[in-house]
Amino acid sequence: MSASATRARDPRGLGWAVAWGVYALFCVVVLAMVWYRASPQSDATDFRDFWENAIHFRQTGVVASDLGVHNYLPFFTILMTPWGLLPLQLAAALFVALSLGMFALTVWMAEALLAPRGAPPLVPAGRGDRELKYRRGDGERTRPLSSREGGWSNRDGAGPRPALLIAAALALPYVYACGVLGNVGILLVFLVVAAWFLIERGHPWVGGVALGLATLIKLLPAVLVGVLLLRRSWRAAGGAALTCLVLGVGWPLLALGPGVAWREHVAFYERAIRGHSAATTILVDRPIKANFSNNAVPI
Repeated sequence: MSASATRARDPRGLGWAVAWGVYALFCVVVLAMVWYRASPQSDATDFRDFWENAIHFRQTGVVASDLGVHNYLPFFTILMTPWGLLPLQLAAALFVALSLGMFALTVWMAEALLAPRGAPPLVPAGRGDRELKYRRGDGERTRPLSSREGGWSNRDGAGPRPALLIAAALALPYVYACGVLGNVGILLVFLVVAAWFLIERGHPWVGGVALGLATLIKLLPAVLVGVLLLRRSWRAAGGAALTCLVLGVGWPLLALGPGVAWREHVAFYERAIRGHSAATTILVDRPIKANFSNNAVPI
């Protein structure tokens, strides 16, 4: 039997082919809805707000808070500015297509992390500062405490597990909502999982950069920096802090000037941190249906 025939009958490859085929069809449906929702006669979406705010900033140099982008740092407006160079429908479709690709990568990274197979056994030989030493037949090797052996993937070509398919299927309604609205939910999930993946694979600095970017887009991932500190993952925490400093502070200083950058960050603090704090969001008097919307979730 030829190698191609063997691969064609391999149930593992067939499982992945079916999974990716279903996801491709799902992506077509989402992108069709995105194209329709981005038309001039349609309702507003999150991405339309981002796009209009980007055009306003590109034309005036002013970070506006009345165009639907009021709970984001000045960094976010600068980051989204290039999307304002494209027509709305094209920009929305490209942004969501990238988001859908990020979700696929997120599933792959989660599977590689949670279902390792084929990694050779390692025998602990001693614990050093922030590192765990392993001893194998080819001598002693040192790896970060949080890393695992087996390269970028430990699955050895195995097909998708039922648990993976169920988890991904349960996430699809959320992915659909994020895609149709054009929000940053998928991007945040991707950055957080990418940070975890990179740190576990022995790339703490790059993982910290991913976590820093997630923190600059929405503040909630910042709590994970505390987790890194508790784990004594100093390089990952340092990468996140350095990213926030360079991109969150340095970039707005260059783009807006010191005075304007300071005012915008103060306004963000008053508007988003104090005005949309956990206590304010939970205790505010609002309609019952608002308790079940994304507006009920603190920043």
